Amino acid sequence: MSKWNTETFYAATMQIPWSGCWVWMSYCKTTPSPNYLQPWMRYKGKAQAAARVAWQIYNGAIQEKAHVLHTCDNCYCVNPAHLYIGTHTDNMRDMNEHGRASGKYGALGFTGLTEAKKMREQGLTNKQIGEQLGFHHKSISRALNGGHWAAAPAPGGLENQ
Repeated sequence: MSKWNTETFYAATMQIPWSGCWVWMSYCKTTPSPNYLQPWMRYKGKAQAAARVAWQIYNGAIQEKAHVLHTCDNCYCVNPAHLYIGTHTDNMRDMNEHGRASGKYGALGFTGLTEAKKMREQGLTNKQIGEQLGFHHKSISRALNGGHWAAAPAPGGLENQ
């Protein structure tokens, strides 16, 4: 029998009154994304994301391929009232809409990268672009010089690729 139930799970969190978030205070594992730790635990003999376990403890079983998403946009939150079930597509859409993407276009996003390219064409420096878009100049440099996020089309649209 698992040691995790509603009482023991709740005890492994810190409740944040102003947000309603339950921040996971137990084990977190590293992920491929830099500077990101994912709340993680063993539940019913299987290593799982803590938010996924929260859903199971408080709401019941979920399908294997289902994703547990956050309404609060806090990846460390395990409050079941802040969680909902979605698909991989829902998760990617939510990530992009909230500026958390770290893949093809990064946190800058497709629109932000396109805007950064326009600003570069206007003669702005990486530092000026970064200040206007809210990113470090090194991130802008990587994005515009073929690093992490260089795959956005040139200003003017896809026809210029």
